[in-house]
Amino acid sequence: MARYRFGKPAQPWLDETGAHDGATYSGMPGTVAGPVGCGDALGVGPGLAGVVEDAPAFDLALGSIDFWVRAPATDETIPLLSRDASEAESEHLTFFLSGVETEQGTAAWGHLVVRHQSMSTAAALCSEDALPVDDWVHVAYNFGPPHMELYIDGVLQESDDTPVVPGGGIPACDGITNDPEVAGDPVPFVGGMQTSLPWFIAATAQGSNKVAPEPSAHMGGGALDEIRISAVRRNFAAL
Repeated sequence: MARYRFGKPAQPWLDETGAHDGATYSGMPGTVAGPVGCGDALGVGPGLAGVVEDAPAFDLALGSIDFWVRAPATDETIPLLSRDASEAESEHLTFFLSGVETEQGTAAWGHLVVRHQSMSTAAALCSEDALPVDDWVHVAYNFGPPHMELYIDGVLQESDDTPVVPGGGIPACDGITNDPEVAGDPVPFVGGMQTSLPWFIAATAQGSNKVAPEPSAHMGGGALDEIRISAVRRNFAAL
C-alpha cells in the first residue's frame, strides 16, 4: 500500500507505490548507509519529522507495518512512527523506543513498544530485550483480527513486562485490552487503522490536538529505513 525506502536523498519521502508521497514537516532529513543490501537510509537529526497525509486507503481493518530502525542510545521515551493525537476516538498507534518496568520498579530503557488504541481501550506489545544501539533491527507488527503480533528480526515477542508510555494506562506488554468493561475477562486487543490522522515519521503528534495534529515529540537521532504499510497481515517469522 505504501513503502518509503529513502533511496533518493533529494526526495526522501517518496512512496514507492506512487500513491502516498510524504513531505518534510520540520527539521532536515539526513542520509546514512542502510541495512546490508538496502542502499541509503533516513538519518534522523534533531527536530526531524516527516508527514504523510491521511488517505482512505490507510483505513485498514487489518494489516501490517514493518521497518528497519537503528536505535540511538536513550533513557527516555522517543517516537519512531506514529498515527496518533490527543483524545482521538478512532483507531491510532505509535511505535516508541521506551522503557519497561523491572521487578525493582525501575525502567529498563531502549525497548521497542507499540501502543495501539481504539476508542476507550488500548493495548501494547514490547520487545523482550532492549534494541542494540546503532545496529540495524527489523521491526514488524501485525494488527487486526485475530490479535496483535510484534516481531523483532523475525522473532515473535512475548513480553509481559509493563511498558512506559505517555499517559500510562497499559498494564502489560501482552496485547490484552485494558477496557475496564471487560477487565474481569480480558481479551486480545483487535484494532485497525480507521482514522483521519496523518502519519508522522520520526515523530509523534500524541498529546496534540486531533483536529490539527502536529509533532509533540521527535526521535531526535538514529536512523529509519524501508517503512512499509500493508493491507495484509504477513508471516514475519519467515524473515
